[in-house]
Amino acid sequence: MKNGVSIQLSWWESLLDLFMINTLSLIGFAIIAVIIFWVIKKASSRVSKPKLVLSSLALFYYLLLALTNVFGIPSLGSLSRVYQLGEPIFNPNIVLVPFADGFSLSFILNIIAFVPIGFLVPMISPIFNNIKKMFLLGTLVSLTIEISQLFTLYRATDINDFLTNVLGTLIGYYCFTFVNNLFLKEKRTIGKGTNDQTKYLPPVIFIVSFFTVFLLN
Repeated sequence: MKNGVSIQLSWWESLLDLFMINTLSLIGFAIIAVIIFWVIKKASSRVSKPKLVLSSLALFYYLLLALTNVFGIPSLGSLSRVYQLGEPIFNPNIVLVPFADGFSLSFILNIIAFVPIGFLVPMISPIFNNIKKMFLLGTLVSLTIEISQLFTLYRATDINDFLTNVLGTLIGYYCFTFVNNLFLKEKRTIGKGTNDQTKYLPPVIFIVSFFTVFLLN
């Protein structure tokens, strides 16, 4: 009986780890939920509250999974382990020549990995329903990830990853505009003087997710 209980507990713990369900991630969700609540209170009645909540939480959860399992940004634990091994924390492995080794499957995977970001961000805030802003966002997020990988042992800061990540963001954005025009039919134009509080959500979600993953492993 004891062995059966141990196996069940081990299986349950593995499942929780797989889906990133732990104290830190729950704290991150709580922070995002508080900010969403604040934005909803400040936002105009035209904002679709269910869509805002679902897309914000989906983006945060996706970033937790992707930053840990796909992009592999350094964490406090990994930096500590590298230090204990006597290895340097700063490990620049930089590839600056695009497509030097030809085309590979990793290019497609990198593109796909950023499609949800390009799709979800403009769903959260109409401020980002703009190709130039999404290009800038994809550039900043990808650049942050690539720079962070200078502090990992086995990952490279690769121009190919950077280019494909930005491309994935733009493809995700065009998928959003297609779905928006086909199903949602929202004509969301934001004037320069409009004080749209939803603009704070995507940057905060990115920052909280990066810090959560950094402290998590």
